[in-house]
Amino acid sequence: SDVKLAKLIRPIVLITMLVFYMSLTVADGISPSFMPPENYINLLEILMLTVFGAYFAGRTVEKVRTKP
Repeated sequence: SDVKLAKLIRPIVLITMLVFYMSLTVADGISPSFMPPENYINLLEILMLTVFGAYFAGRTVEKVRTKP
């Protein structure tokens, strides 16, 4: 696809998840009393595993398919 957003959606989602994770980590480090609900932590874990796994597995499949 020649649509710029279609090419950038996976990296944008990956970076967004990483920034969200890092912001929670920093907030936890700055304020010891800060603790997000347990279900948010589980949701973030599942989303990050899915996003990172799909991104890197998808990129690997794309690279293998495009090789002659």
